[in-house]
Amino acid sequence: MAFATRYLENGGDMYALQQILGHTSLEMVKRYVHSTTRKTVPNFPKYSPLDNLKRA
Repeated sequence: MAFATRYLENGGDMYALQQILGHTSLEMVKRYVHSTTRKTVPNFPKYSPLDNLKRA
C-alpha cells in the first residue's frame, strides 16, 4: 500500500497504477486514491499554482 499511495501522491495515474499492481478493477485502486486524498486535500492551497499566483 505504501508504494501505491506514494505513486499517486507524486502524480501517478490511477489507471497505470491498476496495471502496475495487476488489479482487474478500479475498486481496489480507489482505496489508495481515498487515502491519498485525505493527505493532499488539506495541503492543496499550499501547493496550488493558482493560489500561489494570488499570493505573489
